[in-house]
Amino acid sequence: MSTLHIPALAAAALLALVPARASEIEVTTAYSTAPAQPTAQAYLAVVNVAAQTPHAGYGTTTIALYDNVSNHGLFGGPVTDIGFKSVIDFVVAPDKAGDWAFRAGVDFGRGGAMLLDGAVLDFNASNVWWGGSYADLGSYLHGLATVESGAHQLVLVGLEECCDGGQQAQFSVAGGPYQTFGSADGLSPVPEPAAYAMLLAGLAGLAARARHRR
Repeated sequence: MSTLHIPALAAAALLALVPARASEIEVTTAYSTAPAQPTAQAYLAVVNVAAQTPHAGYGTTTIALYDNVSNHGLFGGPVTDIGFKSVIDFVVAPDKAGDWAFRAGVDFGRGGAMLLDGAVLDFNASNVWWGGSYADLGSYLHGLATVESGAHQLVLVGLEECCDGGQQAQFSVAGGPYQTFGSADGLSPVPEPAAYAMLLAGLAGLAARARHRR
């Protein structure tokens, strides 16, 4: 085998070892008795402030799948007076850029909002409870957006008075079937920055070795 082929083959092997990630989901809950808010940004502000004061039975965690999510299920905490904020980071490959649909079945008795990259997709200051069904548009948060390739962030925020029902968040690409956000949701896997650095260092070493042999 020619020495000139070694770096290319080694590069392919290194790429296969690079760790990948799909959607990353962080859920924060906090004690809050705040009433319904006038804007999506107001919901964010209220929950962010509430989260600064720790209470037993509330907290922040990462989850592998956004399905049947509740404060009691995650932290064993109360089922009343809850502020929710979920942050879903995901990456869109070029072949999946275009028209996307988002929906979130939530239990926000005092209302809530859905934001994509800081822009409001949906806002509802009344009781939002999907009850496990997407049949009624007014019972869940939803929105449409033209999504470009690259990194994006979906935020769900709301206030619950009672009774902490299970929640779900999903996406649809180009009118296709809805899929639940999670670590295996089929979105573009992207190597971590540290892995890129390791890969580049390895390729540089291989290139230098090949030049030396020639």
